[in-house]
Amino acid sequence: MKNKNMTLKKNKYLVYGFFLLIFLINFSRILYLPYSRHRQVIYMAIAYLFVLKNIGVLFKQTARNKTQVVIFLHIFIIALSAVYNYKYMHRGLFFAAQIFLLYFTVVYTKINGLEKELIKVMFGITLIVVVLNDFFFLSYGIELFAEKFGSSYLHAFLIVLYIMYKGEYPIFKILILTIWSMFVLIAMDVMTGTLGILVLFLMLLIFKYSKLNVFLTNPWVVLFGFISLSLFAYALHYITSNPTINYIIVEVMHRNPTLTGRTKIYTFMPKYIMAKPFLGYGMYGARESFHRWIGVHNSQNALTECIIGYGIPNTLILLKIIFDAVKKAKKSIFMFTCIAYLYLTMVMGIVETSINMFFYFLLFLMVINCDFENKTVA
Repeated sequence: MKNKNMTLKKNKYLVYGFFLLIFLINFSRILYLPYSRHRQVIYMAIAYLFVLKNIGVLFKQTARNKTQVVIFLHIFIIALSAVYNYKYMHRGLFFAAQIFLLYFTVVYTKINGLEKELIKVMFGITLIVVVLNDFFFLSYGIELFAEKFGSSYLHAFLIVLYIMYKGEYPIFKILILTIWSMFVLIAMDVMTGTLGILVLFLMLLIFKYSKLNVFLTNPWVVLFGFISLSLFAYALHYITSNPTINYIIVEVMHRNPTLTGRTKIYTFMPKYIMAKPFLGYGMYGARESFHRWIGVHNSQNALTECIIGYGIPNTLILLKIIFDAVKKAKKSIFMFTCIAYLYLTMVMGIVETSINMFFYFLLFLMVINCDFENKTVA
C-alpha cells in the first residue's frame, strides 16, 4: 500500500510538471532572459516524451468524437501548410506542435479525471506570472513574462481560470480582478486589451443576470460575430476617413486615425490573401514580407491571420469547430465562461491576432466537454 501511494504521488508530481511545461510552452516565457525561443523548444521536447508515453489514450478517445477528428484535420493542415511553405517551415510546425500539445493535455486530463487539477495548476501559475509581470512593469518598466499585448490575454486568462477554479461567479472579486487588469493595461497603453477585459466582464454579467445568455450562446450568433467583426476591420479605413470621426479620434481622443497603421494593412490584405488562398503562407511565414511591405509583422486581425497562416479552407474548419463547441455547450458556469472569452476574442480580433494559444486551450476544453461542475447559472 505504501509503495502504491508513493507511485501515485510520483505520478501526480509528474503530471503537475507536465502542466508547468505546457504553460511555459504556450502561454508565457521569461522574456528578460536570453534564448527564450530555444528554451521553448527544449520544454516542448521534454513534454513530448510524456505525450509519446500516453499517446494511445488520445487516439482511442478521438475516434469516438467527430469534432475531435476535425481538430486533428485542422492541426494536420496547419502542419501541411508549414511544409508547403518550406522556407519558414519550422515556425508553422512549431505552431502545430503547440496546438497538438494543448489538445493532448485537455484529452489526457479528461480521461484521467484531472480536470480540476489542471485548472488549479494553471490558475496558480497564471496568478504568479501576472503578479510578477505587473510588478516588474509598473516598478521598472520591464516586460518580464509577456509583452504588453500578451499581458492582456494573461489577465483575461486569469479571470477565466479563477471562475473555473471557484466553480461560481463571485461578481465582486471578478470586478476587483477586472479593475486591476484594466488599470495595469491602461498603464501599459494597451487600449485594445483594456476593451477586451471590459467585454469579458460585461459578458460574464450578462450570462449571470440576463436572459440574453440564450441568444448570445446560440452557435449561429457566435459564428456571425466572428465573421462580421473580422470583416468590419476592412471598413475601418472608410469609417476613420470621415471628417467628423477623424476629428473625434485626433482632436478629442488624441489617437492615430489609422489605428497605428492598421487601416493601411486592411486595404492591402485581400490581394495578399488571394495570392495563396488554399494553404496560406504558413503560420508566421508572412512576417518578413509584411514587415518589408507595410512595416508590421502580422495582419492585425483574427480571422485574416488564420487565412494567411493556413488558408481559407482550414479557417472554415476552425469556424466549424467553434460552432460545434458552442452548440454542444451545456448551460454551466464553466461553459458560459468559455463563451464569454470567445466574445473577447472576436472583439479584440477586429484589430488584433487574438486567435492564440489561450483561445485554443479554452476551445478544446469546450469541445471535449470538460464540465467541471454541474451548477447552472440562475
